[in-house]
Amino acid sequence: MKLKTASTVGMILVSIFVSLLILEIGIRVFIPRLQWDFRDATDNWQIDPLTGWVQKPNLDINEKTDYGWRVHFQTNEDGLAPPTARKIRVAGKKRIMIFGDSTVVGRAVPQDETVTAFLQQMLAKQGSEVEVINCGVEGYGTDQSLLRMKQLVPLYRPDLVFYCLCDNNFGRNVSTENFGWPKPIFKLLPDGSLEMSPPDLNKRVHQDFGPVRYVQYSALYRFLQPAIFVLRAKLGNWQDRNLLGLAPEIFYSPEDMERIDWQLFRALLVRMKEVCAQNGAQFLLYTHPSLGEVWEPFIRDTEKGKGLKPGQYDRLALEKRLQQIAAEEKFAFISLVPYFQAHQSEGPFHLLPKDPHCNPTGYRLTAEVLSSHSLKILRLLQNKL
Repeated sequence: MKLKTASTVGMILVSIFVSLLILEIGIRVFIPRLQWDFRDATDNWQIDPLTGWVQKPNLDINEKTDYGWRVHFQTNEDGLAPPTARKIRVAGKKRIMIFGDSTVVGRAVPQDETVTAFLQQMLAKQGSEVEVINCGVEGYGTDQSLLRMKQLVPLYRPDLVFYCLCDNNFGRNVSTENFGWPKPIFKLLPDGSLEMSPPDLNKRVHQDFGPVRYVQYSALYRFLQPAIFVLRAKLGNWQDRNLLGLAPEIFYSPEDMERIDWQLFRALLVRMKEVCAQNGAQFLLYTHPSLGEVWEPFIRDTEKGKGLKPGQYDRLALEKRLQQIAAEEKFAFISLVPYFQAHQSEGPFHLLPKDPHCNPTGYRLTAEVLSSHSLKILRLLQNKL
C-alpha cells in the first residue's frame, strides 16, 4: 500500500515537473523575450560594510537589451559613471553628482542616454564646462544614498549634488534588506539625532546558486511575476506594496500618504544637506517621474479601476509634500510633473509594458528640467567668484 502511494505521488510530481517544463519552453519560444527576460542587478554589486552593497568598480559590460539598444555599461574605480570620472577636478570645470537608485543608474538604456549623460550634453551645448557624475546604485533607499554621499562627496568635491527620490524608497528606508541583501537602517531618536544599525552581513539571504537562483531566471516565473506582485500587494501591507512599486494610493488617499515615515525621511534629507554644505556643495532634490505622476493612460486606468471621484486623484500630491519639506528645511526641490504634463505627446516616458524605469525620452525630459536649474545655480556661483 505504501509502495503504491509513493508511486502515485511520484507520478504526480513527475507530471507537474513535465508540465512546468513544457510551459517554460513554450514561453521562451512563443512569448516575446521582453515579457520574461531577467537581468539580475545584484550581478553588478559587491558587499559594502557601510551601505550593504555598492556598484562594482571598473565594470565593463557590453550587451544588447531586449529593447533593441546596445548598452555599454562602464564604471570607474569607485563604481561611478562615466568610467573617466576622477577624484581630482579639472581646473575651471564645475562638477555635479547625482545620487539615487536604479532610476539614476539607467542600466537598461545606452549610457549616453541616461539622465546624467543627457544633463552633461545639455550643459555643454549651453557653453557650460561641467562634469556630471552618476552615483546611483540599484536598490538603494534614501538612507543608503545618504551614506554613499558621506563616502563620495568629500572625495569628489562637487559643486551641486542632486538626490533623486523614487517613491518606493519610503519602504526601503524602514527595511533591513532589499533584493535579499542586508542593508543599514536608521532610527530617529527623540532628540532629533539619527542612530544607524549597520547591515548584518551574516544574514545575507541572496543566493548565488540553488533552487531560488533557478526560479529567478525562469521564464515562466518572470512571465507570471507581474500578476504575482499584484497578488502580493493585495495580501501584503502598505510597505510591501510600496517596495514593489504598487502603491499609487498616495496620489488619492491622504491616509496612505501618512503611512510614510515623514519624520525619518526629513531627517535623512537634512543630513544630506549638511554633508553637502560641509563640503562646499549645494543640495537639490527631485523625484523620479513615476507612471502615477506623469503618464495619463496609467492615471486614467487607476481612476477607473478604483472608482475615484473627479479630482480625487492628485498627481502632484508627492511633489507638494516634498516642496513643503524643502521650503521648511531651506534646500531646493525641483518639480518635474508639470513639465512632463506639458510634453505628454512625447510619451510614453517609461520602459513599458512592465518596467517603470524611464526610457531615453523620460531621461531627456528630466535632464532638460535639471539643466535649467543647474545653469541658474552655476551662474550664481560663478558671479560670486
